[in-house]
Parts: sequence; structure tokens; C-alpha cells
Amino acid sequence: MVDALAELSKYARMAIVTTAKRADFELVHEERHIKQFMECFVVRDDYLLAKPRPESYLIGANRFGAGKEEVLVIEDSARGLNSAVAAGIDGAGH
Repeated sequence: MVDALAELSKYARMAIVTTAKRADFELVHEERHIKQFMECFVVRDDYLLAKPRPESYLIGANRFGAGKEEVLVIEDSARGLNSAVAAGIDGAGH
């Protein structure tokens, strides 16, 4: 996966939007070596209303300085995909 992210990062800006709290996120990703390819992270501590509400993805797009039409979401859960759709962002399912 690291090789794929390294290649993709040459062509696309990337972020992680997660329902994990910051401490849990850091612990889980400490050894995965993927954070280096991400421009930003949006964790549960950054927003009030959890997925499937759109807030987390709207914050992510804002941090990128990108409009919703410039963002593509790749999700691993229906709840997350519903969050992206509610934010008006196209997404690929799980």
C-alpha cells in the first residue's frame, strides 16, 4: 500500500478523514508509514457531528482550500460514504 500511495501522491493531494480520536489515530498509524503522503488529517476531535453527517468532509475540503467539486472521497464504510454524499462530494464505495 505504501508504494501505491507514494505513486498517487505525485498526482493527487491526499488526506485522511476519520472518526478515530487523535490519540487513537496516532497509535494506529504510527508504524504504517502512510501519514507522510497525506497533506492533512481530520480526526474526531476536529468536528462535533460524526459521520454520516457531512461536517468532517466539509472541514477536510476547507483545509485543502478545495471546492466540493474538486474532491474525491474513497471510503471503507457506508456511513462514511453517506457523509461524503451529504457534503455534496463524489465518492467511491467500500
